[in-house]
Amino acid sequence: TWGIQKNSLMIQYILLVCLIAAIAYVLYTRQKGSTTSGSSTKQPASKKASSAEDTEVQPGTALAIAQEKGFVECKLFHKVYISPDTCIFRFELPRPDMELGLPLGKHVNLTANIETEESPEGEEISRPYTPISRIDEKGTFDLVIKVYRKGAHPRFPFGGRMSQYIDRLEIGSSIKVSGPKGNVLYKGNGTFLVSTPGKPGYKEYKNIKHIGMIAGGTGITPMYQIIKWITEHPEDKTQITLLFGNVSENDILLRNELDQIAGTGRIKLFYTVDQGNDHWKGLVGYVDQEMLYKTMPTYNPDGGMVITFCGPPIMNKSLSETLPKIGYPETCFFKY
Repeated sequence: TWGIQKNSLMIQYILLVCLIAAIAYVLYTRQKGSTTSGSSTKQPASKKASSAEDTEVQPGTALAIAQEKGFVECKLFHKVYISPDTCIFRFELPRPDMELGLPLGKHVNLTANIETEESPEGEEISRPYTPISRIDEKGTFDLVIKVYRKGAHPRFPFGGRMSQYIDRLEIGSSIKVSGPKGNVLYKGNGTFLVSTPGKPGYKEYKNIKHIGMIAGGTGITPMYQIIKWITEHPEDKTQITLLFGNVSENDILLRNELDQIAGTGRIKLFYTVDQGNDHWKGLVGYVDQEMLYKTMPTYNPDGGMVITFCGPPIMNKSLSETLPKIGYPETCFFKY
């Protein structure tokens, strides 16, 4: 009998030890999960990008604040006209040591409540803009904006609502900035991630040796952002050919900057204008098949080249239809 009781006590003791160990393990895992959750609240872990649109943003940047709160307010710090209707606007970040945090190839949205003919009480309007300043610039960022004034263009009798609003902003006034936005991400050294809006995932373009860029009007800004980065980083050996179309010579944005970069031999640069004159030495006319043959890199079925374009909708549509007709499959070009 004593032997049976002794075995029974031993079994109960073992079960008690196992129960205590199980309780201790549950308490430990709960405490660990709570600690992990608490630390991520203070320092959010960067989410892994599942598409080019879903882009990682570095903690501590202005756009990290925008992602958390929906926007970040930035004050107009300075502006300078570079033509009668085009201005460089410099905006101030919340802190002088802060970076905007915009990944290469991306843009930001500016949002404001603007009085319109349809909504005299005000309507929230957002427009996309790509900074021309360095992506690691601290304290400020620059936007080059063409101001479409009321009555200046027959197609747009009321002008550009956002561009006119920004043009009227007084120094020290704030505007809402959000982002990053866009379907293109340049990772450096000839690698792009490109997503299709509304679809998960992205297409990766790797080992690109030659980028053909086609820009129209203000569509130069995303191209300029990548051109500037590549030419300032000697380790990125990617070649660039840029075809830049405008209505007239006076409409060419960032011409001095582009000419200076082209002077280093890092890019091939072609201008075309709708309206030439006796002094104009560049191309004349809309971007067509012949112009593309003359300027763009030759298609290579083994890869190594890609064509990107950004401009007015009619130009983007025309290029999407023309490029396949002259031997460039849809797998080797994309638009911003």
